[in-house]
Amino acid sequence: MGNPLEDSGNQHPKEQAGISPPISEESTPVDPKREAATNALNGLDANLSEKILAHPELVDTLAWMDSKGKTFSPGLYGDIKDIDPNLGNEYLVAIARKDLLPETRVDRVIGTSEANAEIALATHRFEVLKINQAKFENEREATGEEIVMIRRAEQNVNALRAKHGLPPVFLPPERVKMIDADSIKHSTSSHAGGIDIPTMQKDLIAGKNKQGMTTFDIIQHELIHAGSYQSLQHHEGSTPVDYRVGLEVKSRTRNEAGDFESFLMPLNEAVTEENARRFVMSISENDPELGHLATQRKKNFEEFAVLHKEHPTHIPDPSEFSDDFFGARFDQKSGTLSVDTSGYAPERKAMWGLFDKIYEKNPGAFAGKSSGEAREIMFDMATKAGLTGNILPFGRLMNDTFGRGTFHNYGHLKSAQEIEALVSVLDRLEKKEDTTSDEVER
Repeated sequence: MGNPLEDSGNQHPKEQAGISPPISEESTPVDPKREAATNALNGLDANLSEKILAHPELVDTLAWMDSKGKTFSPGLYGDIKDIDPNLGNEYLVAIARKDLLPETRVDRVIGTSEANAEIALATHRFEVLKINQAKFENEREATGEEIVMIRRAEQNVNALRAKHGLPPVFLPPERVKMIDADSIKHSTSSHAGGIDIPTMQKDLIAGKNKQGMTTFDIIQHELIHAGSYQSLQHHEGSTPVDYRVGLEVKSRTRNEAGDFESFLMPLNEAVTEENARRFVMSISENDPELGHLATQRKKNFEEFAVLHKEHPTHIPDPSEFSDDFFGARFDQKSGTLSVDTSGYAPERKAMWGLFDKIYEKNPGAFAGKSSGEAREIMFDMATKAGLTGNILPFGRLMNDTFGRGTFHNYGHLKSAQEIEALVSVLDRLEKKEDTTSDEVER
């Protein structure tokens, strides 16, 4: 047998050790396009990068990304997903973990596994990215005053969150879209002044024919929704849809009409608008940025009072709704009066009626407190529930007061009138032994 080392002088040192020698640059020149493609994936998991680079049809897009200094391209994501949906999901999740997609106020996705929830949340953030690059019908630029309103509304939301022990949230002017229309068309309403859309992370505000204080109230209302607890639900084969916005809960399955039913919406809107109204009414005439709104409101109210005095049978007495009054406009030609007031008045009245009935039937829960103080305790409880997503304390209070199942039944009511009817029935009930609230879902 020959000596295995006899010809070792002709071998690369690493060959002698059983290791393949490096390939010289002369024999295999580096492909600059592939090198650029590799650079574009820098920072991603090495295994994921190799999976992507295994598809040569993606190299051109990756090389282009590198030349533009881009760390993410929606086009690349689409191409990867077309080739391999699972690889596309893996790539999108990795991009989301690196915070290369827009932030979202959505706290969680329910209805699926933890892994699928992460994919669904990343998909949601990708959809928000696409929305950010689009323009809504009749969208216009926000005025300087409206931008001041948006920033003030954000401050107010964070003051409310701080009161309940929650961290601040970022609600920039870019989130709010001013629509040059009298109202916003939406599936639940054809005449909404504004709407918060969690799946888009946008707030649409109808900015036409509105007085300043009314516009501020609408902005404040929608940004309170935006700063409240938000979650989505996942359904196989579709992008995530709403599940929770504040106190409002959507059903997990569609009804016969193909819609997701809404629960606790009247209470959610009542609590949201009452908080918005209080912020708007707290503006003083001395406020350096928005004091002119308070001055205008005062002037309008005085003019309204004069009109009522001159035409008592045609013009309502403004003192009857002074706490809700934002402004009024009288058209001399047509003789019509347009009055702007705080919204959701029936829902807020029903809310206070329910709170008063709870206090009446269960005073022990508010030992030493007046009915007015009890109202504020329950209002704070409902506000906190909307911000944190934990409805259980308020649900337990209702069930402890009126009996198990009351909160469940209350949550199914769709209007202020139905709630007032329920309160009337509760007035005739004796307090039941209580109970737990298994049907109250966070």
